[in-house]
Amino acid sequence: MLVQPAVALLALFAVLAGCGSGSDERPPNVILISLDTLRADHMSLYGYERETTPYLERLAQESLVFDRAHSVAPWTLISHVTMLTGLYPEQHGVVSKEVALSPRIPFLAQRLHDYGYQTIGLYKPGWIGVRYGHDRGFDVFLDHERAPLAEEHLDASLAELEPGSPYFLFLHLFDAHKDAIPKASSLLYRAPKPFDTLFIPDAKQRLEGVDFREVVPGRVSLTPEQLEAMIALYDGKIRYVDTMLEKWIEGWRADGLLEDTLIVITADHGENLGERRDDLNGHGKLFEEGLHIPMIVRFPDGYRAGERDSALVSLVDVVPTVIDAVGLDPDPRLPGFSLRDGAPAERTVGAHKQTTARIRWPWKLTWSRGERYLVNLEEDPLEEQRILPDDPLFQRIAPELEAAFDALLAAEPGFDAAPIPAIEEQSEALKEELDALGYAGEE
Repeated sequence: MLVQPAVALLALFAVLAGCGSGSDERPPNVILISLDTLRADHMSLYGYERETTPYLERLAQESLVFDRAHSVAPWTLISHVTMLTGLYPEQHGVVSKEVALSPRIPFLAQRLHDYGYQTIGLYKPGWIGVRYGHDRGFDVFLDHERAPLAEEHLDASLAELEPGSPYFLFLHLFDAHKDAIPKASSLLYRAPKPFDTLFIPDAKQRLEGVDFREVVPGRVSLTPEQLEAMIALYDGKIRYVDTMLEKWIEGWRADGLLEDTLIVITADHGENLGERRDDLNGHGKLFEEGLHIPMIVRFPDGYRAGERDSALVSLVDVVPTVIDAVGLDPDPRLPGFSLRDGAPAERTVGAHKQTTARIRWPWKLTWSRGERYLVNLEEDPLEEQRILPDDPLFQRIAPELEAAFDALLAAEPGFDAAPIPAIEEQSEALKEELDALGYAGEE
């Protein structure tokens, strides 16, 4: 007569063990915020002289901040597929606007939805959307242009959450990105008031008469004063995003939505602000201004709250971190690591966008336009002192980085799933918008 209750009790323990690593509580909520085009070295959180991210500095006191986080590509499409799958571009294969992720490879929302999560995805369309399969696994999948509409969708979607089940919120914000420049008088960075005058009061006046349609491709150069003004407007956009995050996150806290919640705040890539050449095309290519991104992780239990970590981490670590936090079994096909456990000291990470880079701190190996070179990021943070293949140092270090990353990609059988043709055509209106944003050449 005692057998049935015992069996039932064992079954109950098995269920609980699958929800929250053996505790009797449900898995934590998960909030993943991607701040498009946010380079880490323009955040006061990372030592920038302007106070661009005062709220994120305060949130860092309850979070673990990684100082050496890297994107896998300076392009929204590639980096977000990595952020939401945990795979390097060489593995997921979505490196062209003409292909989408294979249905055989799960997005993070699918993993969590299958685990019982309510899932909300809010995004700026263009390089994220149904065309590339990003909608898979989301109960709610809504697009917005800027933060005000994102706020409307946030309020409506969070109000519909059912109590008792954990939720996953993916929020993509485009507000720090370059703006479209459809006419000669358009500014490249249109920070909203009062953030347009926050750092240089006459920034817009300095840029009067500048045609950014000529500046971006390098046909016309900015004066030092104009470049300074342009950067101040970019910084103002960052401060605006920081202010919106404060409004939302602290509002969620007041409503009890942050209780037992993992928060990951990062970026897809950085930004080119004219450091390398006269043109402003692209998002920094594979230089550090394009790859060095923020990574802020607030664990539900306050783990390492207020600490900084100098480990080399990557966007491939986002999915393993979430999997670990919610109590799912690790997926050995993923090349990344849970940021709670920490990455190995001698780790090598990679980036890819037509050209490639391999990084094992402080060394960085880059292939660019047929040239291969090595730099020491600690001694040469601007990447100006290139160590070329005929140098004995290159011959010693470069093969080690190549071999380490190749071994990483070959360590597990992977998903063995090639990308598929993009699911739907981009509308003419979207193509025109992307062209006006500087994406005529895709990236």
